[in-house]
Amino acid sequence: MWPHALVLLLVALVAAAGLLMIAISGAQAAYSVSRGSLEHDVQAARAAGFTEADLKPVVTGLVAIQAAGTPRLGDRLSFYQRQKAAADNLRLELTDLQASRLTFYRSQVDTQVASAKQALDQDRSLGVAAADIAAMQKTLDDVVAKQASAATAGDLRKLAAAIAPVAAQAADLGKLQAAENAAIDQRTAALKAAHPGDIEGIRKDGQAALISSRNDGTMSNWLKLTALDPLVARVEAASGALAGTDLDQVARAAATVMVRNDTFHNKLAAAMPDKVIEVSLDGQHLWAYEKGKIVFDTLVTTGRPQLPTDSGPMSVLAKNSPWKMHSPWPRSSRWWYPDTVVRKVLWFTATGEGLHDANWEPNSMYGPGSQNNQAIASHGCIHLPGTTVDWMYDWAPIGTPVIVIPGDGTPASEQLKHDTIDTPEGQTAPKGS
Repeated sequence: MWPHALVLLLVALVAAAGLLMIAISGAQAAYSVSRGSLEHDVQAARAAGFTEADLKPVVTGLVAIQAAGTPRLGDRLSFYQRQKAAADNLRLELTDLQASRLTFYRSQVDTQVASAKQALDQDRSLGVAAADIAAMQKTLDDVVAKQASAATAGDLRKLAAAIAPVAAQAADLGKLQAAENAAIDQRTAALKAAHPGDIEGIRKDGQAALISSRNDGTMSNWLKLTALDPLVARVEAASGALAGTDLDQVARAAATVMVRNDTFHNKLAAAMPDKVIEVSLDGQHLWAYEKGKIVFDTLVTTGRPQLPTDSGPMSVLAKNSPWKMHSPWPRSSRWWYPDTVVRKVLWFTATGEGLHDANWEPNSMYGPGSQNNQAIASHGCIHLPGTTVDWMYDWAPIGTPVIVIPGDGTPASEQLKHDTIDTPEGQTAPKGS
């Protein structure tokens, strides 16, 4: 038999051990709840748009808690109590961190909105067209409209990402406008010096630049360089004041048209294919461009009014040397012509239009108006004077774009209506020398 005292001692030890296990179990459960709540809060913060960089201090602490190994039995109660306290502290830290980062994100959006407003106001004061800043202004307006209701880090970060580029883009646009303004000032002074008191002389220079821009605009569209359309529109926007009666205003309008036309032409040159042939029907002129620079130009003669050369975007389809031109019309037709041999021809339509020499046409007859001279005008081809066809034949490979524009100085939108390439007449009408 065990002594009574020893029995009581054993009973007490068993009871104490049981109480300890109960306390440990309770502490473990409490820690598990706290850790689970912390993990849930971290996931909720991620879902709300806080970045890993934002959450790093708390996530680092959570990882340390999760990695902690379970100690020996005697240390477990204090271990779980410490782990719970650490998890509870991290939850408090997470709450403070989220509030701090929300304040930061709100401040960031406020600052970017203010910068965008300032940059856009500066653009307007410099004279940037409303159309050029419309997209940026819409972005700004959209962000401002959503600011008050933006409640999460994700909402605010999206607004910050949307508005962030606006100030820089507006500033870049402002720099370009300031540079253009300076160039216009210089060109205005030069025009007034070149034509002292002569408003018509100044107007004429401005109109010449406008015509150049419109013709270039037609060419850029037929080269499918429609991204340049806004530059054409900017020239047109300045052209209205050319009709004014105040010399200073007309001089500035002419200078604006000239400066903007220069900008457009340079952009067009940079965007052109390596080699391009341009022909103006009104000007009866041909230009050959290589890498955006004119490397050859000459007067030409195109089709007579009754058999006009097609206009529109074409290309060199084939080349022959020599070639016998044979009339597609019967001898009874007014358009019949006898078989004629040309030295070289570059075909640019499937209906028989080509660039070729014409030894029956004197060099002095080429140029504006020659297309109306029934004695020398072609039946749709483009005559090149003298031996110029030799250079063209060697220079232009098959596939070289041939852009034939009306070239009459009307707005590009009007000239583009005269594309005859895709019409039944352009596809089937017989052509010739």
